[in-house]
Amino acid sequence: MKPRTLLAAAVGVGLLVWLVASAGLKAVTGAVATLGAGGFVAITAFQLALGVLAGCAWALLGAGRPDGAPGRFVRARLVREAAGQALPFTQLGGIALGGRALALEGVAGPFAFASTLMDVAIEFTTQVAYAALGAGLLTALKPANTFGRGVLVLLLGLAAMAAGLLYAQSHGAHVVERLVRRFTGRQGRGEGDEEAGGGLPVAAALAALRRRPAFVGGAWIIHLVAWTLTGVQTWLTFRLLHLPATLAGALVIDSLVSAAKAAAFAVPSGLGVQEGAFILLGQLFGVPPAAALALSLIRRGRDLVLAFPILGWWQLRHGGRIWGRERLGVE
Repeated sequence: MKPRTLLAAAVGVGLLVWLVASAGLKAVTGAVATLGAGGFVAITAFQLALGVLAGCAWALLGAGRPDGAPGRFVRARLVREAAGQALPFTQLGGIALGGRALALEGVAGPFAFASTLMDVAIEFTTQVAYAALGAGLLTALKPANTFGRGVLVLLLGLAAMAAGLLYAQSHGAHVVERLVRRFTGRQGRGEGDEEAGGGLPVAAALAALRRRPAFVGGAWIIHLVAWTLTGVQTWLTFRLLHLPATLAGALVIDSLVSAAKAAAFAVPSGLGVQEGAFILLGQLFGVPPAAALALSLIRRGRDLVLAFPILGWWQLRHGGRIWGRERLGVE
């Protein structure tokens, strides 16, 4: 872990500990216990289904390819999500590992990494749309709230990040290739050059994806549905915890908490950021700080319960190759 990532993680852990201490450890653990084993299993199963749905959106980008079996994309998506949640990476590290996972599944290297970049861009732009929905609902439900300016800054920041990501995809071919080569150990060009017409293979694969707007649009819709369902999952968790939030309130809380976590992409797993956002937004809808922290910790527990078996299975399936630097068929 790089020093700056370690520092960000340490600050996040410190903030998390302070928030739990402020709310009262006994109150937080009591709220968590309210969920029960059955409720936790239901929430975890819901999250697994959302991961499969997001994998289907990614798979749509590979529709029609001989190596584009949907199961490959779903498995790589689950690994990508697990790595981002359980390993000491920033969110970017999990994304890079997801591209590597897809290549190990047998998808041609240039397309594996190009489709990863495209899928991330699609998912991020739908997250901006989901956050905008949450902001609109917040204004409608709580017109006197004091977070309007902060939410606007958050939305503008996310929109700028999305624009930068899209621009880098279209105009940063050499940067993209350099990052892919650094992560895979690939030297020079090889397989994929024919597709690229002698150019940069990952950049060419990205250009080819942009020429399939129907598939890109379909993936966009699936991701937006998946984001909306995360709000439904948050509402279900509130119900299981016997908290008063409505579905609309849950959508506001979930969308803006997710937006805050995305903005803090340099903090591993959004440690502390997620918890602080839950407390600030939860209080608008009558959710006590201890219960808001319980919801955040339940979410983290759910993610870890899914992540460790997925990563363990992947390690058994591919040995140490996912952590290595062999060329993954991209030459």
